[in-house]
Amino acid sequence: LEAVDVARRARAGDAAAIAAWRSFGDDLAFLCEVVTGLIDPEVIVIGGSLARAGDLFGPALHARVGKHATRIAHAGLGAAAGVIGAAALNIAS
Repeated sequence: LEAVDVARRARAGDAAAIAAWRSFGDDLAFLCEVVTGLIDPEVIVIGGSLARAGDLFGPALHARVGKHATRIAHAGLGAAAGVIGAAALNIAS
């Protein structure tokens, strides 16, 4: 079962899938809080294919991280972000 399948089920109203995404949002929020406490970033960017499910985990994420000054943003490049970043690093070196 892939994340896209769980997302599809959650959007169709499957309670277990909805709970899984909420749990993921809580876990991601915890990690963002740790990062925020360590380095105090202005923004944390959620990218790649994961960003497509932001509607499913975003509310749990924003509820916790929204208390901090750190902004959560979704990358505009979507699933291509990793490949584009790798290419940019290769060109720069």
